[in-house]
Amino acid sequence: MQDKLQKAIAKCNDKNNKISTRKFKKIYPFTTENISAYFNAFQLRDKSLLTVGSSADEAINANLCDAKEVTIMDSCLYTKEYFYLKKAALEVLTYQEFLDYFCRVGNEGHTFSEEKFLKLSNYLANLDKDSFTFWQELYKLFPGTLIRDKLFKHDEEDRETIIKINPYLNSEDAYLQERAKIKSFTPLIIPKNIKEDIAKKFDNIFLSNMAVHMYTKDMVEAYNKKIENNLNKDGKILIRYMFHCLDNEKLDIEKFFYSYFDDLVYDFKEELIPGIDEEATDGILTYQKKK
Repeated sequence: MQDKLQKAIAKCNDKNNKISTRKFKKIYPFTTENISAYFNAFQLRDKSLLTVGSSADEAINANLCDAKEVTIMDSCLYTKEYFYLKKAALEVLTYQEFLDYFCRVGNEGHTFSEEKFLKLSNYLANLDKDSFTFWQELYKLFPGTLIRDKLFKHDEEDRETIIKINPYLNSEDAYLQERAKIKSFTPLIIPKNIKEDIAKKFDNIFLSNMAVHMYTKDMVEAYNKKIENNLNKDGKILIRYMFHCLDNEKLDIEKFFYSYFDDLVYDFKEELIPGIDEEATDGILTYQKKK
């Protein structure tokens, strides 16, 4: 834990952004995808899920949908600490306080306030001592707004959109439902790239938009291994989430990413879903394993 903390401190002290994104994987504050829309394409109740996502939103929303167990596999080192911070906030802060604490767009200067961290800190300490120590030590050294600026990606939607795309934030009632459910929920968090091997099978796998980086056969084969080795029979995998798909032509064009999947490529299902933006349409590519 000390090594992770020292790296975070170094990043907070990195005034000229000399520490590259390759050396320091920033945390996603929230999902950037319309989870409220694409979750409808999956059966999550009493099913297992392997997902990426340092924001932990995929995991939290899956728990709201009564997933049996959730594993987060992400190369960001701080996914665990952020999950426990969100869990503590869910259980202690009101719906509006949660949004005020985590949302940045239109809320500059108030995000990650020391006052709200103090309110949830005792509960966080009881949940996970290491996560409490991590955030407490950062707050001792830096203002909350600086922590939020340096450790988190700036790829973030406005509050209204964040509410729309996250089922657990769709309403205060949904928030309170997840507050009750998250008390007994702890995902398995593996701080490794999703391409690495994992000796377990799942009913659902979410790969987000990781396929955008599949420029070589080796990388695509890593995804193929996830289907062959980690997806249960009748299990379903989100191969790719795509933004701003105006029509089916965009989805057809995207198929060139999957030419190395051979016969599997013809079994992909292409779906258009409501987009992140009000007037946009997004798309998902999924595959259901039949053998």
